[in-house]
Amino acid sequence: MAIKPASFVISPGDLLDCDQATKLHVYKMKQLKESLLGVLETIFNEHTFAGKDGLLHSMDAPHCNDPMPTWTRPAAVAIYFGKNKRLVDTRTVWRAAYGTGTGTSSIGRDPRDFCVMQFGLPLQCAVLNMKECVVDRTRRKSNKHKKCIDDEELITQIASTSYNFLEMKVYLKGKKLGAHCDVLYKKDGTLCAGNSQAENTPVLVYSLGCTRILVMERQECEYDSTNHRCSAWKNTGDNTLFELAKGSIFVLVPADEKPTRSGNKIYRFRHSVQEVKKNVSIAFVFRAVTAEVKVDITTGKKRDLSEREEHYIKRKKFDDAKTKIWTIKEKGKVQEHIQSMLEREKLIYSRNDKALLELRKVQEKVREMMHILVLIRAAQCKVQVLQAERQSLSVYNNIKNPDLQKEKEKVRVMTKKLILIRVEQRKIQFLQSKGESLSVRKYMQIQKLQK
Repeated sequence: MAIKPASFVISPGDLLDCDQATKLHVYKMKQLKESLLGVLETIFNEHTFAGKDGLLHSMDAPHCNDPMPTWTRPAAVAIYFGKNKRLVDTRTVWRAAYGTGTGTSSIGRDPRDFCVMQFGLPLQCAVLNMKECVVDRTRRKSNKHKKCIDDEELITQIASTSYNFLEMKVYLKGKKLGAHCDVLYKKDGTLCAGNSQAENTPVLVYSLGCTRILVMERQECEYDSTNHRCSAWKNTGDNTLFELAKGSIFVLVPADEKPTRSGNKIYRFRHSVQEVKKNVSIAFVFRAVTAEVKVDITTGKKRDLSEREEHYIKRKKFDDAKTKIWTIKEKGKVQEHIQSMLEREKLIYSRNDKALLELRKVQEKVREMMHILVLIRAAQCKVQVLQAERQSLSVYNNIKNPDLQKEKEKVRVMTKKLILIRVEQRKIQFLQSKGESLSVRKYMQIQKLQK
């Protein structure tokens, strides 16, 4: 039997299944997307991105490669947001950071371009909403669809993890991500030194833009129990593909990356992302990290470079490479792709808001009708009481009761209104059924409109 990864993806349809999800759950998902879109728009419209020293001008030299502009290399571009740990002075702060340990050589960014922006309140609210939605989605026992998580311990891990770092990965057309493990272990299962990410913490990934394919590949090595030695890692060719569509949440389970012994073999899973075929795909990768870095409180740029970092800058010849910076046309193309994606997302939201507004109007009309029906029933009960009182007056049977006549007149007027309301009610029921079907299938309709 093939060994499969424990990591999983929750599609937008599963997250917004209106038959099971509560109104609060749907509201949290909407707030999550709005928060992340707001952060994305702020970054790409401010000096942080396109300014003279912004992210658009950063340089990378991964492994033994020569320096190249971050946005032209084949790998996805990483933009960092870390939570403030402690204040040094009015201009300097220690922030949570990722990629400062074992990932330094694989990213290879110029230390002067290393930037960690603040993991502010919008991002903290976004990750809380995401955690609650994932846990709520997996705990619904009566769901018609297959459960995503069977392990209660993993649900507890997700709920208890304190996420303090966001790695926003931008995949332009043609960009990809090589196979790797976020946390490195020795083959005996012990943690390697220098990991930035906390051990046994799940990673949550929210996706926007076009769909991309994440690959979980299984690796194996032979274990010699006599000499207690292991062979080199080898790919088995047993890959599991996950489709990360817009609005989906992928959960990377930490147990997948930890080497596990099975008989005389040890296996683990690495993950990668296939080359993106369309314009822009963005991953919001939330992590819990233990490393920290001292940065400027406003710009997020690294402060007080070490001698090792100064030597690295000279050895890689970053200053010479900056003279070969890419053209204005190439920079403009990057900004154009990201801006078009943001505008497209806003257009979808405007269409979605119109549909929700129509549904709310229908629901308001139904509430008004129910209120009128309650008043009519109350008036009818009052008329019945007055009629009973009149019949009990045997001596004054022929005397007209003015209160009774007034109430009867009220009932006649309200009955006419009821006839008109019932006609209107049929129209509203039709609109309501139309609105409900739209709310259940709204994401399917939006995808058709995009096509």
